Amino acid sequence: MCLVYVVSGLYKVQGQMWQDGTALFYVLRVPEFSFPELSHFVYENDLLVFSGTYVTVLFLVYFPLGILVPALRPWATVMSIGFHLGIGLLMGLTGFALTMVACDLVFLSKGLDEAVLFSTRLIQKARSRTSGGNAVDRKAPEEHPSEDRQPGEKDLPVHLSA
Repeated sequence: MCLVYVVSGLYKVQGQMWQDGTALFYVLRVPEFSFPELSHFVYENDLLVFSGTYVTVLFLVYFPLGILVPALRPWATVMSIGFHLGIGLLMGLTGFALTMVACDLVFLSKGLDEAVLFSTRLIQKARSRTSGGNAVDRKAPEEHPSEDRQPGEKDLPVHLSA
């Protein structure tokens, strides 16, 4: 999978349309690879075309780094799923997109778990902030760690109403 992504990214880097940031514009205008209203919205917006073209190349070239560095796996997972779902929606290649998401998750299933855990913690923090100023933070006792925790993972603070 890494080889496919790197070769694809390096091939794109050589193309003039990928270098000047207009490749997405031309791809989305091909009738066989377009979702009528959504593709039209994207290729009419210069910022979306430019950023989508460069984000595609950056993702493809740096994907192996996202797999090899454990701290980058959650980000590689989110980027991979978003990238392929974008292909499925914008270009109508849903079979390809879902197959590639499944193949990527073979490598990145732990990264997906970490991304879900991270987003869950963010949601919990946001909820505790919106619950008002009466919430009191209490940490779980350190001498009795949770059994379902991974080594080195910290307990989430428990928020109690006063």
